Amino acid sequence: MPTTAPDPRGEADDDAGLAPVVDRWLVTQARLERRFSDALGGRLRRHLASVTLLELDAITQLPADGLTPEQLGASLGLAEAESRKLVTRLVRRRMLRREGRERRVVTGPRGDEILTAIRQAQAELLHDLFARLPAQKRDQILDVSASILRASRALRDETRAPSGGSA
Repeated sequence: MPTTAPDPRGEADDDAGLAPVVDRWLVTQARLERRFSDALGGRLRRHLASVTLLELDAITQLPADGLTPEQLGASLGLAEAESRKLVTRLVRRRMLRREGRERRVVTGPRGDEILTAIRQAQAELLHDLFARLPAQKRDQILDVSASILRASRALRDETRAPSGGSA
């Protein structure tokens, strides 16, 4: 009769108890995101009044070394023609600028201004939030966040690992 080695991570024992944890996390995470977004919206209204969500996605998802217009469009789920129109509009509005022989796009002066405003508003909001918590709770939040990041990296690595042949 085949037997299975015990799972060193204790997953079999934990699976039954994870459903309520997952449900609670999803509800809490959604509420946090909504509250954070609402609070940021008020602080950023002046900077974002004329910016569409697609334009905001484009400048916030753009890596520092830029992307080609095609890569940016693909990352946003756009067809090539839509991508070219978006990039042309963002270059014209100075949110992006073209750079190098590949004509990569990087953030332009207006895009940098928006990103700076977003980072500053996020920092102020987090400062105000953390100021209301005791130091021990702040440390716990940072410890839990670091643990979640480590676990998500491990999960990502497991899903990227090439599957070996099984006997």
